[in-house]
Parts: sequence; structure tokens; C-alpha cells
Amino acid sequence: CCDPFNDKALRASRGAALHVPLAAGQLQELLAVVKQQNLLLLAAEPEPDHLGRGPQKPSGSGSEKDATASSAQGSSLSADGVCTDSDSDRVCLVLGTEGAGLSDTVLQHATPVAIPMHGHMESLNVAVAGSILMFALSEGMPQLMARLQQLRSNIAS
Repeated sequence: CCDPFNDKALRASRGAALHVPLAAGQLQELLAVVKQQNLLLLAAEPEPDHLGRGPQKPSGSGSEKDATASSAQGSSLSADGVCTDSDSDRVCLVLGTEGAGLSDTVLQHATPVAIPMHGHMESLNVAVAGSILMFALSEGMPQLMARLQQLRSNIAS
């Protein structure tokens, strides 16, 4: 794991690491915070055979192309990036290492989410995958989808 305060990491983030709340700890500590703060625990998991191993099974086929996952609170994250029907819109996104990924223990406690990938790509760099998932979970995704729909309408007319 890279130290977020490493000089190269700070330079690459243009100092953003100094303005983002960060924490380190053990899994049990994370689970306690998730429960206390009523967070939706999501695990970035590119392996199709791991989808559905968390607390709730995703709807659909369970394939990597089906990126819909349900949480215990009834929330869902779909391939279009919209997180809906949640008691809380706050999430905790867990990312594994690029080589080993997340442990089976983490996957048993979290709702796995995947980024649909077409073609013969094996996986994405963890920084890229994390960025895509964080954007999909943010308020920016619905705005982007609305703008794309508007552009499609303009082209069609």
C-alpha cells in the first residue's frame, strides 16, 4: 500500500491528499465505523465469480457486465452509476491491491460492484477503477447522464 503522504503521491495528487479525510485500521474497525455511521459498504471486485458473495446478491446474471448490486438497506448501484433507494447516500468504497484484490473476508462483508468491461480486457488499474466508481457514486454521474441524453436528443432532431 502506498503512503498517501509520500512525496510522489502528494505531488501526483497535487496536494489533494492533505484535504481528504483518511484513516487506517483493521477490518473490524472499519466494520464498526460502517455500522456506526450507517454506510453502504461497497467492494470494487472485477471477478465475476465473486459478485454476489457479499451480504446481498446482485440482481441479474451475476456476470461482470451486470454491475447492479443490492445492499442490505435496499440501495442499488447500477451500471449507469445511479445509487438509489438508500436510507443513507453515504458509502464506504473498498479497493483492493492490483495483484491480489480484496480478501474473501472483506468480500463477505461488502456488496461487490464491478465496472462493465467489454472486449478482452482483464481488469483496470486500481486507481482508474476507483476513480470511475467514485465518480459513478458522486452527484456528477446523474448530471453527466442528463447531459448525454440532451446531446443525443439534439443529434436526433
